Amino acid sequence: MALTTSTALDALRQRLDAAGFAVESPDLAVLWSVVRDWARERVEDVDVDNDGDLLLFSGALYDDPPSRWSRGPRFVVGFTRQFAFEDVDDVQQERESVKVALEYALHDDFRAIAEMRDPGFGSADQFYGTGGSGAEEWISRVEASASYRVALGHTAVTVQFSYGTI
Repeated sequence: MALTTSTALDALRQRLDAAGFAVESPDLAVLWSVVRDWARERVEDVDVDNDGDLLLFSGALYDDPPSRWSRGPRFVVGFTRQFAFEDVDDVQQERESVKVALEYALHDDFRAIAEMRDPGFGSADQFYGTGGSGAEEWISRVEASASYRVALGHTAVTVQFSYGTI
């Protein structure tokens, strides 16, 4: 069965279950092995040539105290697959995304790779790619990124999944 935008999150979760990914003890290596293959899979109901299937990888450092607005200091590695839909007049009408984020306790080696944008936030990596047959370049960039390499040496604290309209 081919992947569609409406089945994308369920397909990802089923593949993670089959790979032995545990939400209680999230493992980046297991998550990445599934996300990498999932990113390569063509999605039928989007136009890849018009940015209908975009991939985003990010590594971000949050260094603000815990509050009602913040979970406190952490490093987050995020994977997003974003889908765009067009109407008959080729006008973009909607975007949806599937996101998976791993959060890590804030260690000095995460601080070493992040460029601080302000006192409470730093960015280590952020780049887009194309899903389906165009995913290989994005995959290579993720695997070469400082965020990915440093995160592999640590244990994630939590994982978050989301799907919805942007």
